[in-house]
Amino acid sequence: MAWKKSSEGLKAIFNTALPADPRVKRRQMFGYPSALVNGHLFTGLHEERMVVRLDEAERNELLGLEGACIFEPVRVDRCVSTLSCPRRSSATSVRCVDGRLVRSHT
Repeated sequence: MAWKKSSEGLKAIFNTALPADPRVKRRQMFGYPSALVNGHLFTGLHEERMVVRLDEAERNELLGLEGACIFEPVRVDRCVSTLSCPRRSSATSVRCVDGRLVRSHT
């Protein structure tokens, strides 16, 4: 099954949500917008979902939200350190702090 492109609306939300930090480098990964810090992926889009890499504590907290799940682009490839955000909070629930992505508590 072929992956679907992210909508222009989601791309716009993603681009707006990224911090204005010179350490954040934008690039395409597997045809989807993504952002890296120090050469490491910290967030990106996949189809109509935003995916984020978080430390274990932040990951466990985000997994407690309805709709959040471990990112699994193909059934045999689970990315345990990367989560798929709930749709309703993708643009507002994460922020970059000291080069890493964390959940916003506002």
